[in-house]
Amino acid sequence: MKLKIGMVGCGMIGRYHYAPDMRFARYAELAGICGESRAEALSFAEEMGIPKSYGTYEEMLGDRTIDAVIIATPNYLHCPYVISAAAAGKHVLCEKPMALDMEEAQRMVEACEKAGVVFMVAHHLRHKACNVKAAEMVKKGDIGRVATARVRWSFNHTGSEPETGWRTKKQLSGGGQIMNVNSHCVDLLVYILGKPVRVSAFIQEEENLEVENGSVIMIEFENGVIGIAEGSDREETEPSNLEIFGGGCSLIIEKACSTDKYGGLRRLPSGDFEKAEFDRSPYTLEVDHFAKAVIEKFEPISSGRKTLETMKVLMAAYESAETGKHICL
Repeated sequence: MKLKIGMVGCGMIGRYHYAPDMRFARYAELAGICGESRAEALSFAEEMGIPKSYGTYEEMLGDRTIDAVIIATPNYLHCPYVISAAAAGKHVLCEKPMALDMEEAQRMVEACEKAGVVFMVAHHLRHKACNVKAAEMVKKGDIGRVATARVRWSFNHTGSEPETGWRTKKQLSGGGQIMNVNSHCVDLLVYILGKPVRVSAFIQEEENLEVENGSVIMIEFENGVIGIAEGSDREETEPSNLEIFGGGCSLIIEKACSTDKYGGLRRLPSGDFEKAEFDRSPYTLEVDHFAKAVIEKFEPISSGRKTLETMKVLMAAYESAETGKHICL
């Protein structure tokens, strides 16, 4: 059995990841697409070999052959589109960030739980082999008691044309680099280290921009571990790694933050390296995990309710940066 999924959104994430990578899914198939217009959806469907295209999101939700939806839209549409899908009885895989704020996030979780549909947030880094291996090692105590961890994912956009779309407007995006990229880093730390309890953050802002283009978020976890999630849109950097420092040994998880399947773990101080790669992309594995959760009726690894912990950190980061205070969750 394969779950028939319709996707809303014909942008970069759908074009370069979901549409091509779902061809290799074992439990799901991309059965339909809708975008800003019927013409856009039809063109996308023909290019990507998708069986159906729709003129509106409502039309797709009304198709009884569609079991679930992927929401790959601008951030401000996540909440209304998730709630509409739940009302239509469709299971939901929603791109990150989950919502613009905590009020929206809570409404989304409650709507899906009331409707009895699976709701999962798309944090693909949880499906990279190197990160899965690191999480297992931490859980088993293979590196001893963890003291600190640090993850960075940066880009250099300084030489490109200034972006003028929805991502630069706070009302539509919810924020800048934190919501767009550092949300992945924060979620990776939450996935591996557990429940966050306190947050302190700094942000970098360019003059005349509504949203930040760099951030450092410090997180204290319930188990006493201190984590740092950081990144920028204006710096050259090495491959984006995760570092976990333990009493027995430390780990450098190479390429922890990327959209491809490649990665590995280097132990310190020995320097021993172990390649850790699945045979399919993290987006393929993410969709398959979602589909299996629907078919086999279990809570997915990044369910809406679980991802509330990540959202709390993101919102606390903005509050901390604005007030200059530690924020208790």
